[in-house]
Amino acid sequence: MAPDRPGPGAPIGWLNGHPVATPAEKPVELDDPFDPVAMRVPFDDPEQGFIEAVRCFIEEYITMGYTDFMLLQMFRKPFYMGLYPVYKRHGEEFVNELIADCRERLARTGVYPRRSSGH
Repeated sequence: MAPDRPGPGAPIGWLNGHPVATPAEKPVELDDPFDPVAMRVPFDDPEQGFIEAVRCFIEEYITMGYTDFMLLQMFRKPFYMGLYPVYKRHGEEFVNELIADCRERLARTGVYPRRSSGH
């Protein structure tokens, strides 16, 4: 175990001066800032908005270290309801170009993609 990590059973935080062992022990607050909030983002073309949402998914997975191959596999599986429709509508070449574009945009902004197109 790393020396900077608490041992088993040690509190992970404090609430009102009392140790909290798991996040589930923290009571829900009415003004909890971590509640999900849905927002509409206006696009003239709904397909454009959908593709932008998919770009967000891709960028997130790239920064987590997913390779291009791993991303493509996700697009191919109907389980990934945010990604699969793009693969179904536009095909594999479009998806590969989208992944490459996202990776290039991240590289330009200084976010280093840890893995590129390897398996």
